[in-house]
Amino acid sequence: MHKTFTQNDLVRFLYGEMNTEESKMLQFRILEDECLRDELLDLKQTFDLVNSATKPNPSRLSELLIASYASSYSVVKIKNHNDFDDFAN
Repeated sequence: MHKTFTQNDLVRFLYGEMNTEESKMLQFRILEDECLRDELLDLKQTFDLVNSATKPNPSRLSELLIASYASSYSVVKIKNHNDFDDFAN
């Protein structure tokens, strides 16, 4: 009996999130099942498009506003780990 692979399984495969046994089982099924192979190829094309999309850069105004906001804070030197725990809590 063959394991049924879901779209979530195919996404996990593309992200490299399957263990070795699962990955081998899926690879074997892809060789046998043309529909599953086509679905994986469609997902792979979508992933490639998303990953190749240009990411917008922040505007110069945004950078200046962030820098201005950050400069209003002072750096506090923490002497040891226990001081940080007291400060964070």
